[in-house]
Amino acid sequence: MDSSAERIVALLSRGALPDAVAKLKTERDPTVEDMFAGACAMVLKTDWLTADRLTELRWADILLESVSQRIGDTPQCALMRAFALYQLGEYKQAIARLKKASKAGSDFSLCREELIALCRKAMKRPGSTDPFPARVQRAWAAFAREEAELRRLLREADGRPVREKRVLDRIHQLVGMALPHAGCAVAWGDRPVLELHPDTLKSAALQLKYFADHAPRAVSDHWEIRVGIAPPTEQALQQMRQQGGDFSGMEVQIVPLSGGQPGDLYKLIAYHPRLGPAPVTQDLRNEAMDWILRRLGTLPYLNAFLTVDFRGTPPRGHTAPLEQLLPALEARGWGDRRDSTALLHRRHTYRRDPVPLGQSKERRWRTDIVQATSLDPALDLHYIAGTTEACTERYFAGSGAVPGFVVFPLQGQTGNPRALLEALLQALDTAMDPETAVVLGDAEGLHFGYLDLLAWDLRPALVSVERLLRRRGIPWACWHSFYALDRTVQFL
Repeated sequence: MDSSAERIVALLSRGALPDAVAKLKTERDPTVEDMFAGACAMVLKTDWLTADRLTELRWADILLESVSQRIGDTPQCALMRAFALYQLGEYKQAIARLKKASKAGSDFSLCREELIALCRKAMKRPGSTDPFPARVQRAWAAFAREEAELRRLLREADGRPVREKRVLDRIHQLVGMALPHAGCAVAWGDRPVLELHPDTLKSAALQLKYFADHAPRAVSDHWEIRVGIAPPTEQALQQMRQQGGDFSGMEVQIVPLSGGQPGDLYKLIAYHPRLGPAPVTQDLRNEAMDWILRRLGTLPYLNAFLTVDFRGTPPRGHTAPLEQLLPALEARGWGDRRDSTALLHRRHTYRRDPVPLGQSKERRWRTDIVQATSLDPALDLHYIAGTTEACTERYFAGSGAVPGFVVFPLQGQTGNPRALLEALLQALDTAMDPETAVVLGDAEGLHFGYLDLLAWDLRPALVSVERLLRRRGIPWACWHSFYALDRTVQFL
């Protein structure tokens, strides 16, 4: 490769597109190899996504297409084009290109299959599905068409577990059109009661609250919709025992995650001999979790604990019966369990030892946090710990709800950073349309400020944030999803 071609490749690899294109035009016969090397450099360049980065990837695809027209769609060229499309978020197009590509060469075949698997996994991420409001509307429309028949079947079931389970399975399918991982239960009073419950992330409960609030009159006139599980009757507990989920006598231990102040977050250790000495199986964990939820009610539990550790051997230190847990939490500032819906909107303040800029092994936002307030600290803990894949699959994949944060620089801003963030948070709480997003909280870093959102409809939510930040004179801002460690989009 001559020196002029090397200069073109260097310009392309640095992302200097206008200069590279101008140089290409002045060359009488730029070789295919030059174009290919330059395009590959752009595709493989690792950086967070900006508008310029998206342009680079588009140019790379154009250059690679030109290469393939001249020398054929080689396996390497097809792979690079597919990888560019993958980075652009065009997963279906990337898979289609890979399937058309030649399978020659074992190395490229292996990369091809791995990239197809990555694309299929990415297609399950939030934002690659229908918007959350559309999914909620579709699920309720389907429920309304069947609600009369469901009520009739519940009356005929008359407490018989097998028949009730068939009805509940169908209800779960209907709710799952909007929230695949939501739990459902049915009770009967003056009219049927549909109870919706998540697991441990409060943001999953916020999705359920949105879902419940948008029930149409055709459903709400005949059904009572609750978020969270009320403590059950003795008859319901007896039924659980008969079905094999008896964890009577469960002992628990609560471990504060910070200083043990009122309102702090806790880890729960749950012990029962049925869980056995070996690592607890997922089936037993699910049964034990269901027992805890049924004994306590969901939302107070959600707000208190970030993690639950199930054990078949007694933990060290003092333990107490599960039935004493709620009074113990109330003594620690968690309030009356009957006000469970109100607890959804209670933010927690927490602190973290920041990682100085440049000392983090991976380039990742939020390593510099000093103090934060959040409706759901678990999201941040999952993100920092790098366990977002499990978090995504369990709570957000397929639902269309996108949890993430806006990051912006604190340098150049006058006054106390904490006061600035609190003012921004209050203004955003007022300005944000509840039909587009829930404002989860904020975080103060050494170098950056953060505003956390759970977005039902991301684009209009970011428009609201952009307007607010522009009025404050903030020069730039990026959006980053909690479930992705390596994808950031600059929108201001």
